[in-house]
Amino acid sequence: MSTPAFIPQDTSAIPAVRFYTQFDPYYYSTDNRPLQDLDTNVRLTAGQGGDSARRAVILTELALGEVFRQLFTTSNASGYVTGLGVTSPTGTTLTVQPGSWYQLAALNDSISTQVLKQSLLLAPAALTIPAPTVSGQSINYLVQISASSLTSTNMLTSALPLLDSTNPMLPGLLVNGELLVGIKAGVSAVTGSQVTPTADAGYTALYVVTSTYGSASPSVQLSPAGSPPSMPGLNHAPVIQYPLSGAATPVAVGGIPVASCPQSVATSVAVSTTIQGKQINPFAPIKVSLLVSSTGVSGVPQVQLKYLAMAEGGSTSAAVVTLTAETFAIPTTANTLLTYTMTATVPASAFASFVSTVWKVTADKVTFTVTRNGNVGADTLASPLYIHDIILSQ
Repeated sequence: MSTPAFIPQDTSAIPAVRFYTQFDPYYYSTDNRPLQDLDTNVRLTAGQGGDSARRAVILTELALGEVFRQLFTTSNASGYVTGLGVTSPTGTTLTVQPGSWYQLAALNDSISTQVLKQSLLLAPAALTIPAPTVSGQSINYLVQISASSLTSTNMLTSALPLLDSTNPMLPGLLVNGELLVGIKAGVSAVTGSQVTPTADAGYTALYVVTSTYGSASPSVQLSPAGSPPSMPGLNHAPVIQYPLSGAATPVAVGGIPVASCPQSVATSVAVSTTIQGKQINPFAPIKVSLLVSSTGVSGVPQVQLKYLAMAEGGSTSAAVVTLTAETFAIPTTANTLLTYTMTATVPASAFASFVSTVWKVTADKVTFTVTRNGNVGADTLASPLYIHDIILSQ
């Protein structure tokens, strides 16, 4: 189907409608009414932009959609979230702050072309999270989100801004939609055994909020299940450091210096990152990934993660937190690179908490130590373990 011609925005460019006169063989005051209505409608349409302005907005927003696609490219099929932070409850209320959700979706029901759609939450959303009534129990609540596209039906009642308030068919952004935020309660159970509910049909999991009997504030984390959208967070490959005692040995592999961790002794490497600011996500744990290789082809190395979060005003004698040791299989071909992400992650509570009712980063720096426990029986790799790189991410 061809595109209809644009309606000019300048009413002077529209040919005047010729009315009947008193000299015509018609009763002009009555027979002119249809033509008067036609004249009024055409001028009204042209004065408010009409199809020409509407199509201009569509073309502009499709172009912007391509720009946004580059800005918010992510391998996460659930898209990307900005804003939507959480404030601590007042009584039994948790508040999700305004923000946006960007995701690839079909343009509409009849055009399957994928565009980047933006769903907006313009006002804080208050959610009710009653605490358990039984001592020793907790409840997991799931904060879930859904996108509601603007249509000719709901546009007039939408909270989203319009480009032209006198013409509600011109939305401020073609790809705009309402962001709906909901809460789904799990079942109260003994703390540690409570189960997080799954997201409802049409919704995507965002946060898991745990409310515990007698606790002043809940814990908040990105949903570990249900493929929540990505959020701004740490993605950093810091320089490997060598501790003053028990350090791994730097050796050349392929002409590149790497850390060599032999069997029979415990050796370590360390990395650190500054986290104050917007580069880290206060709702997500820090994951540590190792890029490793070995000349061996059998056996498993045992590695262990330790961390220390430091904040202004804190003590330099603070205790290092040691996480559970773990083993992993090396490739069956010698000198093959492998990326291993440790299951022992640094919880968000180590570097963030509620500050003035807002969940914020509270640490300035986190130092990580990765140790190969080559001196324990669980480590059966007879060859050195080479650590080429350490990547911190969320």
